[in-house]
Amino acid sequence: MEREGFTWTQRACGTLLQACGKAGRLNAALQLIDEMQQRNISPSGADHLILIVACNCGKNGMRAGNRGGSEQALELLQRMQDKGPVPDIRHYGAAMTVCATGGDLVNAANILQNMRNKGIKPNEQNWAALLDAIGRAGQVTEMMAWYGEMCQTGEQPNVYTMTILLNHAGAAGELRIAEGIWREMRDRQLEPNVYSYCAFINCYATAKQPDKAEEVLAEMVQSATIKPEAITFTSLMKAYIEMERLDDAERVISRMRAAGVQPTIETWKSIIHAADTLGDIKRADQLCSDALLTDGIKPYRPWRSMKSKDASGNKQPVGEGTVMDLRGLNSGTARAVIRHELRERQEDAKRGKFPLHIMTGQGGGLLLTAVSGTLESQGIQHFLLRPGLLVASSAASDT
Repeated sequence: MEREGFTWTQRACGTLLQACGKAGRLNAALQLIDEMQQRNISPSGADHLILIVACNCGKNGMRAGNRGGSEQALELLQRMQDKGPVPDIRHYGAAMTVCATGGDLVNAANILQNMRNKGIKPNEQNWAALLDAIGRAGQVTEMMAWYGEMCQTGEQPNVYTMTILLNHAGAAGELRIAEGIWREMRDRQLEPNVYSYCAFINCYATAKQPDKAEEVLAEMVQSATIKPEAITFTSLMKAYIEMERLDDAERVISRMRAAGVQPTIETWKSIIHAADTLGDIKRADQLCSDALLTDGIKPYRPWRSMKSKDASGNKQPVGEGTVMDLRGLNSGTARAVIRHELRERQEDAKRGKFPLHIMTGQGGGLLLTAVSGTLESQGIQHFLLRPGLLVASSAASDT
């Protein structure tokens, strides 16, 4: 600090600590705390809170050598307990959220129990974070046990917490538990929101009971305050897809439009992928054309945005052509989009003369395999220009 012209004051140290936390430099922050304490300067509770929250940034947000995650959050919390200032519900809650987000269920539960032992009553947000983490781990029985513990403390669940329970019970196929949660919401006179309805519809979709899913949607339509959104119809579509009833699934799109709701990219991805996976290529391609025409899927990018490094490491345009960004699409939708582009190139001789640049994202995986396989099936030569960027040759000369 002296080299930068700063004196060792509480305010200057606090500013630097907060900057370290926001930049993900937690190791530097801990070193600074040690130096502050040697000079009898104590970090404030606000300083510690920012650093604990920063532990949730994950590896991508950390500088090299900075651990982050639950280990660092617990270390910061322990420092407060040992040397002060005394942590309050904000610090415990932030540390518990870090543990829960990272899947460290044991420490998340231990922090909540430690709060209670110290006479700090966990709030609704603390309980919700723990329940969500346990549910995401697929431990529905354990989740409901902790929910029972929450209710015994006198904490009243809100719609957000009940929706968390619905989501995880349904995803785990625990329909009986999900139906019980829905009844309890009604008993508690909690008005479901759009996400609650979607979660319950998804429960029946997972259980392959589209008729029950329709009943939930009908109840939602009758509500005076909640109206179906795109996510609601997409959840219903999933129920028909699970039963391989593609006609009914496709009709959901017409029902959406009749209700004044436009299909989202998630809607299109669900139905196109299902049709492609079941071998109904004609339907998949027709749906893909509809999605592209209405901008439900927008894979095309300006070719000038595509650059590659030359021998000197300088970024240069890779040349004129069509650029498609397929990142975020599933394999079935990506195949349909590629087939659409190849048909366009066959019909447009000028377009077909130029190469096709396809962004699949680094790591490749199923998306890269799907794109490569589709090109090979059409006799289109292609190669990987760099990780995440595949280049196909002129379709005009290859087809």
